[in-house]
Amino acid sequence: MAAIANDLAQQQVATSVEPSKLNSGVKTGKSRDTGNLDEGNNRRGFGVLRFAGGRKAEIIFEYAERSRFVARTLLQGMSENLGLEEVNVEEILKLDSMFQLFAVNYYPPCPQPDQAIGLPPHTDHGLLTFLIQNGVAGLQIQHNGKWFNTNSPQNSILVNTADQLEIFSNGKYKSVKHRAVVNNQATRISVVIANGP
Repeated sequence: MAAIANDLAQQQVATSVEPSKLNSGVKTGKSRDTGNLDEGNNRRGFGVLRFAGGRKAEIIFEYAERSRFVARTLLQGMSENLGLEEVNVEEILKLDSMFQLFAVNYYPPCPQPDQAIGLPPHTDHGLLTFLIQNGVAGLQIQHNGKWFNTNSPQNSILVNTADQLEIFSNGKYKSVKHRAVVNNQATRISVVIANGP
């Protein structure tokens, strides 16, 4: 995965839609305290990111395209492992129209981390979930009923298999149960991208 991420960082990915044609308003998910996200915030607690095109939209669009390429590449390898034909998997999972859901999580230092929850234990919907973080640990995965800290080296992408992949693979690839924990020393920021059919 690190090799793929490194290759992606060095290559240009052609896009089929011009960033200037992206929707001018993108809603983010509900959060505890969204504050003002680039000038917008409505009364229900939803932050609104306002793009007038330009560099912000180009960066997000390029990031989406590159992460979609990584997801497709991993899914092609997984389909080979399952003994399925690549073309068949592309059609069955409709990878040409694959959805992507972006979430940014902000965990400030917590004075009593043993008394707080970052995110409760859960599995993800979709096929694969990508996670990048700012170098501050906080993601734990469950294996055989025990919780383990993950170690994500700098400039890496952590990949979780998700619910729809477990169903599609008939249980060969298990959906990873995970949670986020907080600490009392440093702010943790994570960017999550859920990829699904």
